[in-house]
Amino acid sequence: MWHGWGQPQTLTYLIPTPENPSPALLKVEPSLAGLIDPDALQASGILLIFNEDIEEAIFVITNEGMSLPTHTAIIGRTVKITFENDVILLREAVYELKGTVSDRWGAKTFISLRFLTKP
Repeated sequence: MWHGWGQPQTLTYLIPTPENPSPALLKVEPSLAGLIDPDALQASGILLIFNEDIEEAIFVITNEGMSLPTHTAIIGRTVKITFENDVILLREAVYELKGTVSDRWGAKTFISLRFLTKP
């Protein structure tokens, strides 16, 4: 006869969670290396291409500490950042793009890019 009934017992479950790496940035279009044509950049915007689908993206582009009005759109693995119509990108100016993206599991990646426009 077993006498364990009525005694406090502990049952522990170990539930493995899937390994979930953060999204990785694969490519930036246009390339922000070197001097960038501000007119072309203003017309086309910036594409950030990741290794997996993006669920949320929050970005700010600044010049000398001032935020520029932009729009962010998510299309699968691509985040497209465009400038509002009244924004004029300056020549020979340093811009910073900063923000985060997250996947459907909530894994986040911080992005920080700097670029310089042509004279």
